[in-house]
Order: sequence, then C-alpha cells, then structure tokens
Amino acid sequence: MADPQSHEEVPEVPKNIIPHTSACQDSEIQQLNMSFLEEELRVKVADGEYIYYDERGKMSMTGAASFVDVSIEEPQFDTCILWGPGAEASVAKRLIESAPKVKHAAWITTHKVLSEMPANPTLTPAVIALLRSTIAKERECWEQLGALKTVTTYQSLLALDIEAIITSICSLAGITVVGEDSVTAAQSGLSDLYPNMLWLRRNHQLERIQNLYRQYSDDYHRDYFLSDIIDNFKGKWNPILEKLLPGRLVNKMERYVDKMQYLLDNDERYSPK
Repeated sequence: MADPQSHEEVPEVPKNIIPHTSACQDSEIQQLNMSFLEEELRVKVADGEYIYYDERGKMSMTGAASFVDVSIEEPQFDTCILWGPGAEASVAKRLIESAPKVKHAAWITTHKVLSEMPANPTLTPAVIALLRSTIAKERECWEQLGALKTVTTYQSLLALDIEAIITSICSLAGITVVGEDSVTAAQSGLSDLYPNMLWLRRNHQLERIQNLYRQYSDDYHRDYFLSDIIDNFKGKWNPILEKLLPGRLVNKMERYVDKMQYLLDNDERYSPK
C-alpha cells in the first residue's frame, strides 16, 4: 500500500497570483489593462511579474488584481507597466532608464525634466506633450539614417546628405552638437566609431568630386567598380547602425504615450467630479 506521505504536496497557487513565465524579463512585465485596476493594487507579490506605479508615483512589484470587470472593453496596448493617474512621469523615467546608455540626446534632457515633475494627474497632458516632442526628435533622426537603406546605386550614394546623417548619428548616440563640428563632437562620445564617421564624410566629399571626372572615364560605366565603392561605404556605416539600434526608444515609448492619452481621455479618475 502506497504511503500517502511519500508524495510531496504541491502547494496551491492563490487565484490572485500570476505564476512566473519566461515572457517576463528583468523590468519587463506582463500586460494588464488599467481599466481592471481601482486605486492601488492590494495583492500578493509573485516574482515581480507586474510593476505598478500608484497615484503618488511610488513603484511596487505586484501580482494580478483579484477583481476583473470583464464588461469593460478598451483598445489593447502592448505595454507592460501599470500606473495610476499622475504616475506617467515615473513610468516614462523608468523606460528611459531601462534603455541602453547609447540613446538619443533628447531622452537625457527629457529624463531631467520628468525627474522634477511631481506625481499629479493635472500634469499628465504636459508629460504626454513632452514625450511626443522627444519621440518626434528621435524619429526625425532615424528617418535621416533611413536614407542609407535607399542606397542601391552610385548616384543614390552621391545624393546622400552626409552632414545631416552624421548630425543625426551624434544625436542618436546621446551627443548634443552645439556650436562645433558634428564629427569633432563625436570624437569623445563615439570614440570607437569616430574613424568611421570621419571616413564617411571625407570619402563622400571625395566621391562627389571624382564623379565629375569619372563621367569621362571608361571606369564610370563599369558596374563592378561602382558596386565596390558602395560596399565600402556600407562597411563603414553598418557598424554605426549596429551600435545605435539597441537604443531606439521611439516605438516603445510611443505605445506607452498612446495608452496614457487613451486613459486621460477615457478614465474618469483624471476628471474627478
């Protein structure tokens, strides 16, 4: 007869706890609609699956809410942080802090401004406006670098606005260019990529000059010759893109800002009677 004590008891998981899943990584947490929350969450912790910022901007690690109003429907936002009215600045600060060190310079300035903003629902519109402005600045730089992807011919290479691209590279690397040459500014902030940036500027200027002479040369019509030139340029700017891409915050932040705007427009707690 089997000994009933020989089997290890499996503890029952409380209903208001969400078990840890591989989808949760570091500061990332599973999604839960803000409509399901009222005031502050009062539930047990389960491996920090959720990060919740209350109305005072105070962060806590929580499980899922034990109450869910299934009658409420709202758009689905790909967001992982939960917050109460007025905690938007704290949420945005966390997103900026969790991003790689190499990111757009405007996020560094924005973080300083957010740090001085108290947790107050009346400031939510200002937080949203600040974040949208910073998002626009970063997106503009990525659009400049997007021109690199369009280079398929020698003529499209010559048409690049290389100075605007280099300035955008500096901004995306967290370097603010004020009153000095953009490449010179990158020498200290992007020392590992500085030679590449210097090469791009010099050789792009050189190619535009040499192009005038190649039009009368037999080499001008040799596709393999021009293809080698394009490959040389790509070999210099690809390492730069690889360095900058991990710090791209624009898409992730925009998802949160869209949700902030939705809650501001639809959550009655932002308009107390």
